[in-house]
Amino acid sequence: MLRVTIEEARPGMPLAMPVHHPGNPGRVLLHAGAKLSERAIDRLVEQDVRDMWIAWPGLEFIREHANPQLDQSHREFTRKLGVVFDATADDFAANVEYGELKHSISDFMDKLLESPRAAHFLSEMIGAGTPHVRHASAVCLTSLLMGLKLGGYLVRQRKRLAPKDAANIVNLGVGAMLHDIGMMHISEEAAERFYETGDETDPEWREHVRIGHRMVSGKVDATAAASVLHHHQRYDGLGFPEVDGMEQIFGPEGREGDMIHVFPRIIAAADLFDRLRFGAESKPVRTRVGTLNLIRQPEYIGRIDPIVLEGLFAVTPPYTPGSVVTLNTGDKAVVTNWFPKDPCRPEVRLIGGLDKMPTDQTVGVTIDLRDAPRTQIAFAEGQHVLDDNYTLDEGDLSQAA
Repeated sequence: MLRVTIEEARPGMPLAMPVHHPGNPGRVLLHAGAKLSERAIDRLVEQDVRDMWIAWPGLEFIREHANPQLDQSHREFTRKLGVVFDATADDFAANVEYGELKHSISDFMDKLLESPRAAHFLSEMIGAGTPHVRHASAVCLTSLLMGLKLGGYLVRQRKRLAPKDAANIVNLGVGAMLHDIGMMHISEEAAERFYETGDETDPEWREHVRIGHRMVSGKVDATAAASVLHHHQRYDGLGFPEVDGMEQIFGPEGREGDMIHVFPRIIAAADLFDRLRFGAESKPVRTRVGTLNLIRQPEYIGRIDPIVLEGLFAVTPPYTPGSVVTLNTGDKAVVTNWFPKDPCRPEVRLIGGLDKMPTDQTVGVTIDLRDAPRTQIAFAEGQHVLDDNYTLDEGDLSQAA
C-alpha cells in the first residue's frame, strides 16, 4: 500500500485503510476496501481530508508495518484529549478526570512497544478540525517516540529513580498532551499575534504556561505538571518562565541545560517541530524534510538539548515509509524504508504514474538512494524539496553542546 495526498487521489483507487474524519477521529468516512469515486473524493476534500492509504500491487509488504490497534488507541487518546479541551475551554476549574488520559497513554504505550515502526503510519491529521487537539496529539506522539529512543538517557538524567521508573514515560506523554492547555485561556489576540509573528517575548502569550500549570497542578503527576510549566525553557537559557519567586515549589531549576527536567526538554523539541511544520494551521505549512532542515539552522538548534535533538532526528523520518515522492530523474516512487544516519536517502521503489492502477503484480525497481549519489528526492508533499535534503554528521548535532 502507499499513502497518497488528496490531490493525488484518483477514481478507482481502492482504500487499504479506513479514512477517518479529521476533526472527529471516531467517525469513519470510508471503509477499507472501498473504491474511490469522483463524488467520494469531492466529499473528502470538503471534509478537509489530506491523505489516505491506497492498496497498490507489489507493495503489500508495507501493510505489515501498520497496526490497526495502535491506530485505534491513538484515536482514542486524541478523542479523550478533545473532551478535556472542550471541558476546560469555558471553565478554567472544570472537574476533569485526567486519570483517563493517563490510562489512554498507558494503553497506547503498550501497543507502541509491540510495533514501534507502526507509529510512522499514524496520520498527522488526527483532530485536524481542532488545531489545539491536533497539535497536542502530534507533540505527544513525537515525545513518546523520543522517550523510547532515549531510554538510557532518561535513566542517566533521573538518577534519583530506579532505572525502571526513570525510563517510564507515561507521564511524559501526559505532560505532552497537556503542554498547551493554558492556551485555551489567553486572549485570541495574543494567540494570533504569536502565530503571525512567532514573537516569544509577548508577555500575554507567555502566560499560557503558568495558566496551564495552575489548571493541572495537583491533578496530574508532578513531572507532567512541570512539563506544562517548563516546555518553553530553552537549553541555552533563553526560555521562560522565570522561576524567581517560585523556588519553594520547584527549587532553582528550570533555567538552562540539565537544570531543566528532561521531560520538558523532550516536549520542547517535539513542540518546535510541530509548530514549524504546521504553524497555527491544521494543514502543514512546511514539508517534513523542510522542517527538519530548518531546525538544524543556528536560529533553532541552540534551543534544544543536543541529545534530545539526536532523538528527534532518530524518530522523525523526513520522508515517511509509504509516502509517494518524485525523484530528480522524474520517476515517481514510494518510500519503502529509511535510515536515520542518512535520512534523506531512503530506500524507494519505482511505481510509475498514479493515474492508472497496475493490473498485475509486477514489482518495480527498488533503489537504495545511499548507493545512488546522483539520485535524490526532488518533490514530496506537493512541494519541491531538493534544496531541503540534508545530511547528518556529528558536527550538525553538537553545535548546541
